Amino acid sequence: MTSAYKFEFPVEIKHLYISPGHNYFTQIPGQPDVHPTEDRERVEAVAGMGLQGDRFYSFKQHYEGQVTFFAWEVFKELEETLNLNDITPA
Repeated sequence: MTSAYKFEFPVEIKHLYISPGHNYFTQIPGQPDVHPTEDRERVEAVAGMGLQGDRFYSFKQHYEGQVTFFAWEVFKELEETLNLNDITPA
């Protein structure tokens, strides 16, 4: 199998989170609210649309922010630096 990309980086996905609405002020229309952040075992990713069930799914044409990747190492560093215990990445 050949790759169309010059570089490949193996990744391990530890969590898949979706949320049906916005909880923070953003450039996205609408007011923030208190929406659940759901940790899913599986999520359907649709090309050009995002993650089905998430607030950014089918947000607008040519939007390039449907999925955010957050490094596990960054989460662990924040947890340690801020002396946080028993928290989840959500």
